Amino acid sequence: MPPTIKASYLPATGYRVAVSGDSTDTSATSLTIADLGAATIQVAQVNSITGAGPAAEITV
Repeated sequence: MPPTIKASYLPATGYRVAVSGDSTDTSATSLTIADLGAATIQVAQVNSITGAGPAAEITV
């Protein structure tokens, strides 16, 4: 018999946003952060089956 996966173990659907290494999971399509000066921002889509996908990255 295959193991049962409880929904609480699956990641939420939305986005994982990392700003200079500090990550936040959100379902919103926008996120406001404090002005950090130079920063690297990564955004990955997250779904409840496979988790986080590849991240897009920009340095500002």
